[in-house]
Amino acid sequence: MDKILEIKKECLNEGFPIIADEAAEVLSLCLKLKQPKSVLEIGTAIGYSAGIILHSCNCFLTTVEIKESSYIRAKENLIKLGFVDRTKLICADAKDYLVNLTDRFDFIFLDGPKGQYNNYLPYLSDALNGGGVLFCDNTKYHGIVDGTVIPERRDRTIMNNMREFTKELKQNQKLKVYEFKVSDGIIVAVKN
Repeated sequence: MDKILEIKKECLNEGFPIIADEAAEVLSLCLKLKQPKSVLEIGTAIGYSAGIILHSCNCFLTTVEIKESSYIRAKENLIKLGFVDRTKLICADAKDYLVNLTDRFDFIFLDGPKGQYNNYLPYLSDALNGGGVLFCDNTKYHGIVDGTVIPERRDRTIMNNMREFTKELKQNQKLKVYEFKVSDGIIVAVKN
C-alpha cells in the first residue's frame, strides 16, 4: 500500500486529478464485497486508482487512458506495484474504445471526462455482466451538478451532461441505481 501512496503523492504534486480519499474507501469496499474477476476503468491517469482497484480484489483490470504520457507512467507505476501482469492498459479515447468493445466486465469504474459520461452510458451498460457494478465518481462535479455551486460559463455543458447522465442512469431499466453523497458524489448502479 505504501507504493500506492507514493503514486498518490506524485499525482497531488503534479496536479493530476485523483479519486478523493472518501471515494477511494467506498470504491475499495465495493470491490472487496463484490470480488469481481474483470474490471474496466475509464480514466487511468498515472495509475493511482488502478493500484487501489488491483489491491482491493484479485481481478484482471482493463484500463483506458487517452494521454500517452500518462499511459506510459501508469504502466511504469503498475510494474512497480507488481500488478502489470493483471492489467491491460489501453492508450485511446474511451469513446473510440467503447464503440468497439466486445468484452464484458463484473465491475466498471468510471472516472474519465465528466462531460462524456452520458455518451459512454449505453456502451457501459451493455459491457456489464448481470449483477455487475458501475461505479461513477465525481457525479456532483464540485457542487455544480446538484446546484450547490453556480457554474461558470465553461462548466455549464458539463453540468447539463452530468444531469442528463444521472437522469438516463435512473431511467435505465437494466440498472438499479444508488446515489451516495460522499466526497464529490458517487453513483453505484447494479445491472439486473
